[in-house]
Amino acid sequence: AGFNNAGQTCASVKRLYVDATVATEFESRLAARAAHLRPGDPSDPAAQLGTMANPASRATVVEVVGDAVARGGRIVVGGSALDPAHPDLAGPHEATIVADIPADARIWRDEIFGPVIAMGSFRDEDEAVRLANDSAFGLTASVWSRDLRRATGLAARLDAGSVTVNDHLSSAGASMASAMPIGRPTPTTR
Repeated sequence: AGFNNAGQTCASVKRLYVDATVATEFESRLAARAAHLRPGDPSDPAAQLGTMANPASRATVVEVVGDAVARGGRIVVGGSALDPAHPDLAGPHEATIVADIPADARIWRDEIFGPVIAMGSFRDEDEAVRLANDSAFGLTASVWSRDLRRATGLAARLDAGSVTVNDHLSSAGASMASAMPIGRPTPTTR
C-alpha cells in the first residue's frame, strides 16, 4: 500500500513499524519485493510504478530521502529519482525503503507523496503505539498480526481517522473509502 499510485495518495503507507524480533527478515522480504517494481512512464505497459505528479512533488521526495540519509538513515532499496521521459514532466522515482532513521528526520514528520516507506522497529506494544501516534496527520493506520485479538486491542489504541486490521485502507476499495471520516477527530469545545 506504500507504492500504490507511486505512493501519491493520502492513505499510502509512509511509516512502517515492525516488531524488532522480525524486523531484519521483514526488511529483507519487503526490499526484495520493492526492488522488482519497475518504474516508468505510465503509458509503458511494463511499468509498475508510475511517474510523480509534478516536479515539486519529485523535489520534495528527493529532499526528504536525502535528509534521512544525511542524518544517518540507510537506503535499503531504491532511493533515486529517474529522468523523466519528457523535460516538462516529473518522471518516476524508484520504490524506496529507508531504515535506521533518527527520530528528528523529516521523513517521520513530513507527509511526502512518493513511493517511499520509512521503516522503524519497536520492542513492545507501548512503544509501537507511541511511535504510530507520533504524527500530525493520522489519516489511516493498520495493524498486522496473526493474533487477531491482540491486533484489535492494539488498533483501538491508535489515534487515526481509520484503523484497519490485517488490511490497509487503500486496498479496501474506493466505495468504502469514500464513506470514511477524514483525519483525526476534532475536539469540541463548550
